[in-house]
Amino acid sequence: MEIIKGFNHLYKQFKKPVVTIGTFDGIHLGHQKIIKKVVSEARRINGTSIVITFDKRPVTVFPDNMCHDMLMSLNDKIEKIKNMGINVTVIVNFNKRIAKIRAANFIKNILHEKLHIKELIVGPKFRFGRNREGGIDLFKKMSVKYGFRVKVVDEKKYNNTLISSTRIRELIRSGSLGLAVRFLGYRYSVSGYVVRGDKRGKILGFPTANVKYNTERLVPQGVYVVYVEVDKKKYKGICNVGIRPTFATDGCVKSRISERLRCDSIIEVHIFNLKKDIYKKQIKIIFVKKVRDEKVFSNYNDLVKQIKKDINIAQKILSSKISLQSA
Repeated sequence: MEIIKGFNHLYKQFKKPVVTIGTFDGIHLGHQKIIKKVVSEARRINGTSIVITFDKRPVTVFPDNMCHDMLMSLNDKIEKIKNMGINVTVIVNFNKRIAKIRAANFIKNILHEKLHIKELIVGPKFRFGRNREGGIDLFKKMSVKYGFRVKVVDEKKYNNTLISSTRIRELIRSGSLGLAVRFLGYRYSVSGYVVRGDKRGKILGFPTANVKYNTERLVPQGVYVVYVEVDKKKYKGICNVGIRPTFATDGCVKSRISERLRCDSIIEVHIFNLKKDIYKKQIKIIFVKKVRDEKVFSNYNDLVKQIKKDINIAQKILSSKISLQSA
């Protein structure tokens, strides 16, 4: 798959471009339906399948002092798009200048004059341009002038509920990982790289990898059963996401559990049967099931007992197909 960074680097001419546009955060089943249509249409007309997407959610351009959660990193998004068979992905740095582009100008200057598109494939609620002014009607009207087709893909639902990135974020925040899988089509994961920690886990007898992750990422607090991908191998493990309240002062706990500082959460994972050093390595943590909320222990002995219980639960869940299906 060819990756192009920004509209200014659209130099070459593509054969019969079939295009879709969107943030596509999470590449959930609704997104997948659109992208699959782009791939199939491009193949049908012997053209080029193209995804235009953004490096961040448009809402993050307008600061409101809140943490804007992302379902996946840009690299993970690119990888999923690639695996679906797209020929070209255009990554746009979404900023205030991009936000001010008029929809009609975008259609004329980018879709027509730079890409010479043959088809635009989008969902029924697709909006684009300054103040989201451009909808399906505008694109269809201008498609006649510039000679391309607009195809609208029906929305994807699960049990009569519309699948959306917003709804998936709500499910993950509430710990409903099993239902989130039904919307995403895969298990929610967090990617990052391993950094030095304070070695408390090793001292307690359960060495952990501390993971530096994207601070715009949605990270639910608690203890989870997980799979961990390291060097293209998958391991089983258990993960803590939070502020480690047993090791924090009362004042720190009170400040860090506030909504505004929710992104300060630490991710540490204990990987079963992993013997090698993975410091500085890229890893992916795949969340399976939430075991419990984070809690304060009065002493280290009680914490060790709870960790042993958590590991036992995780091993049972990961060894049971029935438990995994219901997770």
